[in-house]
Amino acid sequence: MPDKEDQSHLDMAHVLFMDLVGYSRLSAEEQSRRIGALQEVVRSCSIYQQAESEQTLLAHPAGDGMALAFFRGPSSPARCAIEVAEAVIRRDDLPLRMGVHSGPIYRAEDINRTANVRGPGINVAQRVMDCGEAGHILLSYIAAESLAESEIWAPRLHDLGEVEVKHGLRLRLYSLVDGDLGSDATPARVGELREEWNEEHRSHSLPVALTSFIGREDQIEEVKGRLRETRLLTLTGTGGTGKTRLSMRVGEDVIDEYPDGVWFVELASISDPDLIPNVVAAVLGVRDAPDQTPGEDAREPSAQPLMTALTQYLRTRRTLLLLDNCEHLVEEAARFAETLLLGCPALRILATSREILGVNGETAWRAPPLSIPALDADLRDIDLTQFEAVRLFVERARAASAAFTLTDENGGAVAAICRRLDGIPLAIELAAARVRGMSVEQIHERLDDRFRLLTGGGRTSARRQQTLRALVDWSYRLLTHPQQALFSRLSMFSGGFTMEAAEDVCAFGEVESWDVLDLLLQLVDKSLATVEEGDFGPRYRMLETLREYAGERLIETGEAEQVRERHFEHYAGFVLELAPEFQWHQTAEPFDRVAEEHDNIRQALAWTRDEPSQDGAAVVDALGQFWLFRGHYSEAREWYERCLSAGADLDAASVASMRCHLSSILDRLGRSAEGRATAEEALASFENLGDLQGIARSSHALGYCLIQSEGYEHGHEYVERAIAVFRELEDEPSLLRVLGHMAVWTALQPDSDRAWALCGEGLQLDPGDTLCLWAESILHAKGGDYARAEAACDRGLLRARGFRHDELIAWLLMQHGRIAGMQQDYSSAYGYKREACRLHRKLGMQLPVTVALWSLGQLAALRGDYERSREHWTEAESIAEALGWNVTVPRLGVVDLDLVDGDLAAAARGLRYVGRLPRGTRTDLDLYVARCGRLAVLQGAYAHAVALLAAAEIVAETTPVDAMSFGFRPSRHALENLRLEDAIAEARAQMSDASFPTAWGHGKGLSVQAAVDLADGVIGI
Repeated sequence: MPDKEDQSHLDMAHVLFMDLVGYSRLSAEEQSRRIGALQEVVRSCSIYQQAESEQTLLAHPAGDGMALAFFRGPSSPARCAIEVAEAVIRRDDLPLRMGVHSGPIYRAEDINRTANVRGPGINVAQRVMDCGEAGHILLSYIAAESLAESEIWAPRLHDLGEVEVKHGLRLRLYSLVDGDLGSDATPARVGELREEWNEEHRSHSLPVALTSFIGREDQIEEVKGRLRETRLLTLTGTGGTGKTRLSMRVGEDVIDEYPDGVWFVELASISDPDLIPNVVAAVLGVRDAPDQTPGEDAREPSAQPLMTALTQYLRTRRTLLLLDNCEHLVEEAARFAETLLLGCPALRILATSREILGVNGETAWRAPPLSIPALDADLRDIDLTQFEAVRLFVERARAASAAFTLTDENGGAVAAICRRLDGIPLAIELAAARVRGMSVEQIHERLDDRFRLLTGGGRTSARRQQTLRALVDWSYRLLTHPQQALFSRLSMFSGGFTMEAAEDVCAFGEVESWDVLDLLLQLVDKSLATVEEGDFGPRYRMLETLREYAGERLIETGEAEQVRERHFEHYAGFVLELAPEFQWHQTAEPFDRVAEEHDNIRQALAWTRDEPSQDGAAVVDALGQFWLFRGHYSEAREWYERCLSAGADLDAASVASMRCHLSSILDRLGRSAEGRATAEEALASFENLGDLQGIARSSHALGYCLIQSEGYEHGHEYVERAIAVFRELEDEPSLLRVLGHMAVWTALQPDSDRAWALCGEGLQLDPGDTLCLWAESILHAKGGDYARAEAACDRGLLRARGFRHDELIAWLLMQHGRIAGMQQDYSSAYGYKREACRLHRKLGMQLPVTVALWSLGQLAALRGDYERSREHWTEAESIAEALGWNVTVPRLGVVDLDLVDGDLAAAARGLRYVGRLPRGTRTDLDLYVARCGRLAVLQGAYAHAVALLAAAEIVAETTPVDAMSFGFRPSRHALENLRLEDAIAEARAQMSDASFPTAWGHGKGLSVQAAVDLADGVIGI
């Protein structure tokens, strides 16, 4: 039988939660004895007895401890904790830890009608306590803040910093210490939580080096010094000089100087310079931005949607970007770096390139070769291992052959090899790899033969470039004809490849399919390819210098076009085979497999860029769900628009299908009107074709756009049509997706019965469906069952995180925030919605960002943080105004703060701005009318004020929810109601007993239009 609970009445309490450390390891008899002893200690405390006599205390046992809720003052739990700590300090049988927090609680009764207390105040106090060890008295920031102003308590508080606990809740902890009582040492659990957080929120993307870094100690220090003096430092030099490894080593050393991270971005795997923002965004976790930038007309497309998102993300972050291998994209890399540096004052960039980028303010630093013995040095008198090149050769030779050692006999040859190779690390590593099958002397002889021409006369290219090319050419000529053929053909892959892909693309002519694996492993042995463990098995890669060289060889063979076609056919088949499995509620594996091969898929599609084809369009169409679920919005839009406008001979069904995908992408990018028009075209085409599947898809897409842009009543019929058709077709995966969307939208409407029915049908198909669980959470919250609402939301979050579906994760965090807010746990609500806002920013979904900022502005005000509230409202208005969206709510949020501050002129200006908006775009009229009424009170126009305050309630009941807010429209909350009550009380006090009721009745009788007209008149419109 459930507890009897009254969650409708929440009280603010100051909670002390305590438990016995090691309790679970005790016998039942000892547990009972110790709990009894603890309760006796607590009840003997003077503060406990005083609060109990005043009836300002609720106490209840909590398994291995006690929870005390004081209602008198914030110092009560701290005083009680000190008394209890003093009583048990010499008792080894009562190892006690305690936590204090101030927050809302509600009273409950169990089946024995025993009084109990529950709620966020209790829960957070327990979370605070859980962070401590025996002897600790920990306080949350809220509890400590109320004590910090006291000269008695302030010296006893020690800031332990922030930690993240269960459900993503971040707590700032303080320890309370009074002489020998309490402890200011950081608890071990706090350290563990921080390590876990650091692991989950890594501050760098530096690859883990599989081999040691040799030498360059002075150079590392020099580069670090240069990097502190300039915002763009480019390490230049020939390919293979170790620029990448040097930049990574520097990055490792300066991680602590960049609190927002050191991020390594490999550009070698892309050939299209337009993809630089995509690759950087992928490393940072930043997703596509809408196609407008602040200040532009919302109808005009932006040339670089991702640049806006990247600039916004990095603008205030102290970050170091390592841009690796810029030489093949030098012009675009230069523009990219300059744009980011101009827009992000705290950003620094360390680039590696064979040539400088040519950006104003750039500092170039040429990476020197490794140190080598002088040509005339007497090797008998020196230790060869003092030279970096020799140490590198020896270490890599030992990796190739464990029996290799540096001796007096082979030392001369090793020194000669290092000199001949100019100390270039890659060349030395390639030569050392030959130790497996050749002696050092033989390697030296081969190098002498191959380099004679290149060292003897003038050349237009740099000498080191000639040397490296000669070395690679030498390595290539040492290969057998089948090895050479495979080596050159492998250059077609981008970002790595599997053995199966190599067989499919490269096995023809003199390379048989069954020979590929052996040949590939031979290339790995010769350091011409590498192998690493991928998510789905071994993946092979070629160093970029080698891949470039192999690409030139491929062109010389005349096979480039054939290999390109085979590469496209392989990855087209790969995508088309996986596309039917793109049902995110079933398994993430198909999406992960495509993500791993995304560089190759991009490369394959690039071959079709200039010659659009049906095959290329089929791949683009098949990628729709992947691009949508993984947030590649701008890339998807570009390909769909290219295919639809290229004039390729596409059948009507393919065109309509791509328009379906494009409409969803456009809606995510904040272009709902274009998305709606595109969906309408798709629906018309499918209706002409009589394609029921297509009709259902396009009806869903059209309904989605209409509901998002114009409201539920404008689009729900299309979605209901899609549901009916999918039921008829017995297409359960598609039906489930549409049921989920419809359940969420309907749950936000008054008709809860319909929403429950949709949830039930969806959860019967899949009990873990995230959308249906989201809808269920909304419905439970509407009914006041917050525990079930949180449980449903948690289940949905678990599924969404498993699929790495950031959009749904963000919306479910918003829902968690709403539930917390409904329980007046504003700190938790703020934390949830702040994280949701962060994710939506990464996805580039500016409309949900604006909605989140609305909520954050309101929650910050509820927490008394008016400065931050103003920041959120102002940013929300800025985004909304730039993109042509509703600015009413954020502007009214700022007006509320102006009224609180007593700045009547600013409040009046804000209200006049809203009042002058076109009537059709003015939403949330009840807030507008109420704000005007509050202003009138402060101005002394009491009769008008009372009429407006009375009318605001009527306006709220008759004004529909703004469709743009996804049902998350800020509603009246406790603080808003208090302000209205204060305004009404002030007006009542200034008016006669007869005039107040008259004005109130007048306001109650006003129509919406009349109330708005009266409000306009008050502010002088």
